[in-house]
Amino acid sequence: MGLVGYLVWRERGWRIRYFEEELYHVPLWRVELPKNNHPDRTIQRALTTLRRHGVTRLLTDDAPLLPPVATGPLWRALAGQAALVELARRRIPPGQAFVGLRAKQADRSVVACCTALAPVVRGLALEIPDCEGLAWNLQRRFGLPILARGGDLTVNFTDHGAGIVLSGNTPHPQGLTLSCPGVLLPEDCPREGVLAYLVEQGAVHWQDVRVVATACHSTDLVL
Repeated sequence: MGLVGYLVWRERGWRIRYFEEELYHVPLWRVELPKNNHPDRTIQRALTTLRRHGVTRLLTDDAPLLPPVATGPLWRALAGQAALVELARRRIPPGQAFVGLRAKQADRSVVACCTALAPVVRGLALEIPDCEGLAWNLQRRFGLPILARGGDLTVNFTDHGAGIVLSGNTPHPQGLTLSCPGVLLPEDCPREGVLAYLVEQGAVHWQDVRVVATACHSTDLVL
């Protein structure tokens, strides 16, 4: 599948610096870029060199030439956590909240989100085509009301509309980030990308990753 790299900017110097790192037995390329008057040209030079060394993806989605590591599958697996953290951030007690789920289909991530939320929220609102079977199972199992749409908060699996947007290859839900207890990250390393990559490589279990409000994370330690 190829190697993975990430870019960081530094205030001093004029040379592009390349470092081979290993994080929990997973290799990474770190590239330090000097801030200058030609940032696009500098990035292009760095990415060209990375490609020659077998790097095929980046930990972020803000550079051309190389695709990003997908964080979407991890975010969607943690959708139930994301909803509860956002409710806490808005100071809405889960037991008083209706949470809406918007999706194109009731896939595994949607069902897992419903199952995680059903025991603790007041009710769910499912804006999902052909979800009658899922709604009936949730009502029978948990005894909570199921609405067709609405809610105090929406978990959005399908587009870039309102709510906690978890659609796409690299979602960026506002006010939330990912964390993992005890996992130390390199300086300036994009935490969401590297955690998704560590999960992908089997170095970290996705069940150990946590969703936190962005104001809660440390710069040195994940969680």
